[in-house]
Amino acid sequence: MRIWTAIAFTVVCLGGAGRARADQRLGFDIGAFSAVGEVGLTYSAEYRVSRIELGLGAGLTGYQVSAMPKLSLGSPSDHYLGGAGLSLSLPTDGQFEEVVWLNVDALGYEHRSPGGWSVQVSLGFTYALTHVRHASDFSIPAGVLFPQARLGFGRWF
Repeated sequence: MRIWTAIAFTVVCLGGAGRARADQRLGFDIGAFSAVGEVGLTYSAEYRVSRIELGLGAGLTGYQVSAMPKLSLGSPSDHYLGGAGLSLSLPTDGQFEEVVWLNVDALGYEHRSPGGWSVQVSLGFTYALTHVRHASDFSIPAGVLFPQARLGFGRWF
């Protein structure tokens, strides 16, 4: 699976650069059709205006694993935050098959307090790159767009 290779490469690259130059964030997100599903944890590393976000969560189709490069523009405390990345849903109940999603946070905003706490909100879409199949003959073909929203709370360190 190429996605695992890309995620491992990103983590290795950020591991060395992240400690020396990047701000890092741990977060808790809730959402609808988001990169981390309905609820999840995120890790972000930021360098200047670019950021990589890695996430683990749970959603309708199972566990979610995601990687999303992002762009951060604005002041250090209030800024636009947008990005696009891939997520993989891993079924938990045997009802759904694995699904690959393209996630786009088109309209995003983050407020970061002087103490390092932050709140993020984003709106965008999720695009099914593979068929969404359920054991009960329910199916959504690849190429279907879903609106998505996410609200996140976190701490920068």
